[in-house]
Amino acid sequence: GLEIRQPLVDRANKWAGELGVSGQVHYRFTNVSVSLAGLLQAYPGPVSSLAAQFPDPHFKKRHKKRRMVQASVVQAARELLVPGGQVFLQSDVYSAVVAMRDEFEQYAGDILQLSPLHSAAATFQWTPEQEAAAAAASEQPSDVARRQQQQQQQQQESAEQPISDAQSSSSSGGSSSSSEKG
Repeated sequence: GLEIRQPLVDRANKWAGELGVSGQVHYRFTNVSVSLAGLLQAYPGPVSSLAAQFPDPHFKKRHKKRRMVQASVVQAARELLVPGGQVFLQSDVYSAVVAMRDEFEQYAGDILQLSPLHSAAATFQWTPEQEAAAAAASEQPSDVARRQQQQQQQQQESAEQPISDAQSSSSSGGSSSSSEKG
């Protein structure tokens, strides 16, 4: 992983060591937009995937130059990704992920394709229908399906509850008031 803040790099490498994965995972202090091409060229194997996850959004126009995904990053990715390689973009800020996607479309749209699973609607507006379809594909119940099952169970349980003596006498023509017997 690449990170521009040294304390986060130190902490992440420490955690990797504590978890016993430091041989498979390593974090490096660097500015991605300046040094990605050199780092990737020095990488000993093929580069099959890149991920940009939750970068600082830098909302102001004057700070646009600080965004992680810029033309230089996209061009480095374009040159070094193997055919069929993947780029994963993730943010909790809508405008940030759209800006990242737009950079890739502008500078590498001729060779990179947006996954059909990530159309504008699927990526940014997860509907209950899409959630149910994804859950069905993964054989896991979706939150929507789980809520529907719970509601159906509650309705069945309330319909199956035994009728009390007072309710049965009122339904058979007796008194309509129900009082508890003590």
